[in-house]
Amino acid sequence: MITNKHTIEIEQFNQQTGQAFDNPVVAPTITSSGQSKPPGSGVETIFTGLIQYFKDSASWEGQITEALAQLVRTTEKASEKSGETTTQLEHLESLIGRQTTACNAVQAACVRLESSLAKAVSIGAAQAHNLEQIRIQGDSLSRSFEKLSHDVIEREVIDPVLTEFTLLYEKILVLVASTQSERMELQYLLQHITDFLGGYGVQIIHPLEGERFDPRKHQPVMQLPTHEKAKHGSIAGTLNAGLAREHRVVKPARVEIFSFSSLESANCSSR
Repeated sequence: MITNKHTIEIEQFNQQTGQAFDNPVVAPTITSSGQSKPPGSGVETIFTGLIQYFKDSASWEGQITEALAQLVRTTEKASEKSGETTTQLEHLESLIGRQTTACNAVQAACVRLESSLAKAVSIGAAQAHNLEQIRIQGDSLSRSFEKLSHDVIEREVIDPVLTEFTLLYEKILVLVASTQSERMELQYLLQHITDFLGGYGVQIIHPLEGERFDPRKHQPVMQLPTHEKAKHGSIAGTLNAGLAREHRVVKPARVEIFSFSSLESANCSSR
């Protein structure tokens, strides 16, 4: 290793060498016997300095060689540590790669789970809607069945019974017209039947002569000619009484209708 001391020696050697070449004649030297020795040339001085320089250079070379060897050893150790570090880094990269793969797999599983949950929620909502629709349809069917049952009972059971009451009313009415002795009792019986049916919302349809024809309650069976224009279209007579219950006509009354015809048209038809 080159130190500051060696640097100073090199500078001194350069100075001596330069002086030798600049001043070729030097002062005489004194020998050990006391005699003067003629002065030497500057070349001798140069060679003397060179020899000393080479001696110092050998010492420097050994130091430099040792320093280089130490540097090589340090470099080798650093290389070994660098290799170990590289191996550790590769192992760490492998671990990170495996962790990244695992994380990607977990993320994909989460995405699939989220999709499955969304489908399950959608299916649940659809099933809830279907159940609600089934409940509504069930309620509607229940009400329809109740109404149908009520209508069937009314039409198939109650209406025939009430119709029989109407027939009984007609027969009593005929008896009232033909019997003079028991007319009061028969009229009382008719009134009793009328009141009994009225208590259940039932009305007997028995229009009198001259009432206006109502197509909802009356069924025309025959036409009775008349020369009075005012009677045209009115009731001429009731053949069979009808029956109405709670604004529903169970059986219309069978009636005769007046039909106006003038005398001229009657004479023409007779001719």
